[in-house]
Amino acid sequence: MENGFNPISAQCQVIIADGLKGTEYREIEIGGEYCQAPKIGAAIADADIIVTMNHFKGHEQAGFGGALKNLGMGCASVGGKLELHSASQPVIDSQNCKKCGICIKHCAHEAIHFDAQHIAEIDYSRCVGCGQCVALCQYDAAVMGESDTSERLNYKIAEYTQAVLKDKPHFHISFIMNVSLNVIAGITMMLLLFRIWEFWLRSIRLRSIKPVPTWSLQPLSSEGINSRKLIPMNTCKGRINSI
Repeated sequence: MENGFNPISAQCQVIIADGLKGTEYREIEIGGEYCQAPKIGAAIADADIIVTMNHFKGHEQAGFGGALKNLGMGCASVGGKLELHSASQPVIDSQNCKKCGICIKHCAHEAIHFDAQHIAEIDYSRCVGCGQCVALCQYDAAVMGESDTSERLNYKIAEYTQAVLKDKPHFHISFIMNVSLNVIAGITMMLLLFRIWEFWLRSIRLRSIKPVPTWSLQPLSSEGINSRKLIPMNTCKGRINSI
């Protein structure tokens, strides 16, 4: 089996959450901005608790894939995946296509075939917009369409994740494996830039806060304790007050 899992490869029982034909799902109302009622596989929607083990890695559209991507995208039914990717289906640049057929071989949904000129062609009635052909093509023939927006896709994934976890106890573990030095350097740089941005934002906020005067007691005068009065500290000019 080239794509997905079965009891032999996983060495455990495997349940296809939305059924063998992808028609078993529940619409879970969340009132999201992009997805009002995400379509979640029936077995997931009916589960009492959600526990996930995730491979955290880069993703060609979402940027990074971990618990959110696996829950939001992986638990969606076939129709849900179409909704998630509805604005991000790839296109084929016929001038760059080398007729190698790698996109056809690895398309899990049999959505790509050769046309009469032996150029790769996408059947959009089958395409779910997973981006696998874009990731595999070495000649920039399979590219994301102009309507693609990664930001919109990430919002949809977040809303689908909300639907999956709604009213359920949940726990998640993410693993980072086989990471190259370039990826580690990239992640480190992102964290560094985030810290710099966080420090800059904090400094801006501190500058916008007006100083609140603090009060202190004047030193005792010869007239006695009743002559004391409160004065702002900023008028003391560094003088040390004592009683």
